[in-house]
Amino acid sequence: MERPQTDPADHDDVLTVADINEQISETIEHTTALQDVRCLGEISEINEFDWGVFIDLVYEEYELSALMWASRYETLEAALEPGMEVICEGAIEYYVEDGQINLKPWNISVVGAGDRALSRKRLRAELGKRGWFSDEHKQPLPRFPARIGIVTSVHGDARYDIEESIHDRYPEVELLIGDARVQGVNAPVSIANSIHTLDRQYDLDVIIIGRGGGSETDLEAFDSEPVAEAVFTAETPIVAAVGHREDEPIVYDVADTTAITPTAAGETVVKDRREFEAELDTLAYRLDRAYELVVDEQIESLDRRLETAYDQATTQQIAALEQRIEATYESCEQRLQQQRLRRRYGAIIVVLLLLIIGLGVYIIGVL
Repeated sequence: MERPQTDPADHDDVLTVADINEQISETIEHTTALQDVRCLGEISEINEFDWGVFIDLVYEEYELSALMWASRYETLEAALEPGMEVICEGAIEYYVEDGQINLKPWNISVVGAGDRALSRKRLRAELGKRGWFSDEHKQPLPRFPARIGIVTSVHGDARYDIEESIHDRYPEVELLIGDARVQGVNAPVSIANSIHTLDRQYDLDVIIIGRGGGSETDLEAFDSEPVAEAVFTAETPIVAAVGHREDEPIVYDVADTTAITPTAAGETVVKDRREFEAELDTLAYRLDRAYELVVDEQIESLDRRLETAYDQATTQQIAALEQRIEATYESCEQRLQQQRLRRRYGAIIVVLLLLIIGLGVYIIGVL
């Protein structure tokens, strides 16, 4: 059922968004206490541009953005870094167009290291002494994972970034989502429980812990001991992907592999099917080529062996034939010599017989 259309002119007490924003801006501008404030906070993030510098301040669970012109920022005595505790002196401004409140500091003085920075430093030192950062505890990622767990908010952009990155590269990979709160007081325990559940109850090849970028307070769950312990004790290889943060969280030191964004985590874990198919084609070509080379080499070797064997057999046969011919020739020579001797001796015998006969006739005649 459609709502009845009303004419704003019929309601004198109706204010537009612009009206309300203008009133808020005027109220802040005319509140003297907000035009000269000294604000204590810890720097969580700094973004520098040519014209100005955005500084995100945190205190406990509260946040406030500060904007300082570049020309004024360059005159500061100390170089600012995330984790520093500072006092900003300036005025509160309300931007009518986007309804945002900013602190416009004209001076920033460093107090010291912030509580969060000190706490993170102490925890990192403690976990380092325990050996949780040692390379000997790092597990290699499987080359072809079939089932991947994802620990993140089921409704967050990080989940869809990881899913899309993986399925674009290899659609057949099965994904299991471990829903977890990735921001707030309960986030460390929620993330750790999801890691334990996926690691112990499912047969997974790898687990990705991910969320998109955010401020220092948004990401502090990934600097917590419960998350670090869950990652260290997991039997499944863990990939940590906490996006867009200059100071790497502690979970990066404990995880087996890291990625700069959730999308990059998908690219790290899963090989692109097209690249894999191209690699298979290359391997198939190399295998065929190697087979051809081996066969050609074997054929050439066999041909050489046959030729050598043929030469040896022919040489042996010729030598044997020469021996037989020579033996036959010698046998024929012997036979010819015997025949010549027989003829010579036969002639002598005939002559002798004739002489004997003649002698006998002569003797008879004399007698």
